[in-house]
Amino acid sequence: MILSMTGYGKGTASNGKWNVDTEVKSINSRYLEVFIKYPPVLATKEYEIRELVKSKIKRGKLNLSIQIKKNGFEDEA
Repeated sequence: MILSMTGYGKGTASNGKWNVDTEVKSINSRYLEVFIKYPPVLATKEYEIRELVKSKIKRGKLNLSIQIKKNGFEDEA
């Protein structure tokens, strides 16, 4: 049973060529508000990312940050 909507999470995924770092912060809110910071390369995927979040989270204020690194170069929001 979830008792609070306040939380923080951080994750990293890598396939050898790309590294993706994500950070999620949430606070209690009556409605769902999603704020996403992402690199320009993900601009065409914003709708899909937002819909994925909406399918998992029903309410709260959520801040999602995504960073992508390739071969030592960083593309960050």
